[in-house]
Amino acid sequence: MKKINIFLISLLFLFFALQTIKAANDKLHYLLTPADAPSSLAILPKPPAYDSVAFLQDQAAYHAGYALKGMPRWEQAKKDAQWSV
Repeated sequence: MKKINIFLISLLFLFFALQTIKAANDKLHYLLTPADAPSSLAILPKPPAYDSVAFLQDQAAYHAGYALKGMPRWEQAKKDAQWSV
């Protein structure tokens, strides 16, 4: 009788644990709908004009980052940029 009670309590615990996990997973998939997702066009500013100082600063930052190609920091940046699941 004691084994049956332990078995039934274990099943009940497992049932509630699975329900909690399922509820958590359902919430994770619906944080933002495509309609609610922010538009990068509305958030980000336009790129700087080619003849501006801001463009030269962007270009310098690009070249400084590109100089790290092949180094451990470059490889880490590539891993960080992976968005595939």
